[in-house]
Amino acid sequence: MAFYQYMRSQGHERSKATSTATSKATYPAKSADEDSNPLEVGTRGHVSLCASEDASATARQFQREFYVVYALAVAADWLQGPHMYAMYRFEKDLPEKLVAVLYATGFVSAALSAPFAGELADRYGRRLACQVYCVTYTLACLSMISNNLMVLLLGRLFGGVSTTLLFSVFEAWMITDYHRRGLEDEAGGGDTLPLGTVFAHLTTISSTVAVLSGVLSDMLVTYLASRVWPFMASIVCCCLAWCLMRVNWRENYGVRSTNTYALTDIGSGIATIMKNRQILSLGIASCVFESSMYLFVFFWSAALEHARKASVLQDIGMDAGAQVDTRLPFGLIFSSFMCAMLTGSSVFSLSLASSGPARDMAASMLMLVLVMTSIGFSGSALLEHSEKHVFWAMCLIEACAGAYFPSISMLKSKAVEDGNRGRIYSLLRVPTNIIVVLAHAMDEEGAAHRNHVFLSLAGSPLSECKQTRGDWTLAIF
Repeated sequence: MAFYQYMRSQGHERSKATSTATSKATYPAKSADEDSNPLEVGTRGHVSLCASEDASATARQFQREFYVVYALAVAADWLQGPHMYAMYRFEKDLPEKLVAVLYATGFVSAALSAPFAGELADRYGRRLACQVYCVTYTLACLSMISNNLMVLLLGRLFGGVSTTLLFSVFEAWMITDYHRRGLEDEAGGGDTLPLGTVFAHLTTISSTVAVLSGVLSDMLVTYLASRVWPFMASIVCCCLAWCLMRVNWRENYGVRSTNTYALTDIGSGIATIMKNRQILSLGIASCVFESSMYLFVFFWSAALEHARKASVLQDIGMDAGAQVDTRLPFGLIFSSFMCAMLTGSSVFSLSLASSGPARDMAASMLMLVLVMTSIGFSGSALLEHSEKHVFWAMCLIEACAGAYFPSISMLKSKAVEDGNRGRIYSLLRVPTNIIVVLAHAMDEEGAAHRNHVFLSLAGSPLSECKQTRGDWTLAIF
């Protein structure tokens, strides 16, 4: 190395001497084109082109390997989602109080597993954690075959763990693999595949898969005459996703320390959240919005049935005690909701392409989403006697969800380091699950309670918007 530095310095001195002698001569200076070596210029351009092609090929491989698995993973969730409440309430003829207990069991499981799921994923492998999702979700779906209450409760326990894994470790694995492949050029600003675009793609994939899943699940229920078949189709998706992960994905880890216990690392993660205003603000925003969406998922079918009954009775001029057919095509309605969600994702993508810095745009979009979600929940409660208006208010809520998920994912990807990503993401889900469990504990029969919940949900995003605006201004803009 010393010899190399010496020869380089000697070459530099000779270059200076030659340059000085040339400048004293009367010859005109050469142009840049004359000094350039055509062969060198051509080689440099060829290398640049090859590098660009290699980066594009890497981006395509990354998208192919992750997007397909992600589509299968969310398909497993979306296929049975529209039919879970109906399966418990109508197929198994369980009272609504017991259905609420089953739902609450899933959220308790998610809340209890969240602190450990991310920590264990960071320590033992995020790909392994994604594969565990496939196993636990398969067990949750198999439980729907049984009418035994203990088996159903056990299935909801597995379902809660699966939900935590789906919404934390998949994204943690993806972002780390994205950085490993060098797809983000922070210095040059010319990302081969911008991370914001990836998040928009994921929401688009999720929405598209949800639309198709809603149609397919309705077909399975119609032609096979049982609501259990969408759950069996979910098992097929889980098996395919597990195999593709095993073949195509490379394992990645977070910060692994052999000298600390899991509880110590969890405490460290909590301290990181509390000390970082940016992460704390995003955690509060995600807690408010996502808990609202989980409660919406529980109530939307009953709310639409009530609106259908009220509309029919109003049209035919009968009193409220009359019996009318309120059956609804839940799969088709769910697909409509997902189309609205896809619209929200498209709005995010268009805003990302036409606005300034991605982080600033995502923060502004998140503010808008919180306000519009409040309007949607207010409409669902105040217009309860109009089936059409309730439906469109719910579509607005779903459109907000479509813009919310890529926005919050973009902001969290910038705020959280790769080494702690799984741990932090899982911890941020704990308050969400606690709120949902408490809400289900106070669940009651009837439209009055449901409307009170919707109005409460309408107020919480607005208060959060007012509360966190200062935090985002300080931490993000």
